Amino acid sequence: MELRGFIICPNCNKTLSASTSRSRKNYYSYYHCCSPCNTRIKVEDAHAYFSSFLKTISLNDNSYALLLELIKERFKEVGKENELGPKHHEQLEEKEQKLKKKKEVFELYKKKLPKMQHFYSQYDKGSVEDKRRLVDSMFPEKFKFENKKVRTTNMNPILLGIANVNRGLRSSKKKRDKSK
Repeated sequence: MELRGFIICPNCNKTLSASTSRSRKNYYSYYHCCSPCNTRIKVEDAHAYFSSFLKTISLNDNSYALLLELIKERFKEVGKENELGPKHHEQLEEKEQKLKKKKEVFELYKKKLPKMQHFYSQYDKGSVEDKRRLVDSMFPEKFKFENKKVRTTNMNPILLGIANVNRGLRSSKKKRDKSK
């Protein structure tokens, strides 16, 4: 039960625990609140809601290409801001160092972004420990489920940006499909 300790009760805002109960024939697992509110969410439901959320923050091919172009454009803008004028030749070495660092950061983005393309499958195939590490990196604070969706006040800003890019691409695709 990899989401134990990450989910907040939608009723009393306390952290949900997890346990498994046994009937005569089957086992049933739940994330549940220990406070008097007695909130219970089936583990299968919680994992389905969370998997649905992960799909919204995984980069598809189109959003990956768009995000890479946005990063390139941003680095070009930053490079233009730092162009030297004729009186600034003494600052050349300092500017070259900054440019070198920017190139290193860009290469790091290029190297790490492909891992975001298959975020959902990494989670799906990972061990419980890997899943918990991924969830912890995504949410600085805990999250809750409301209306079968993940809700949080604080999410990793990079993942939030990816979700926004994906949302924008989905809405423009829907508009194109309706116009056909």
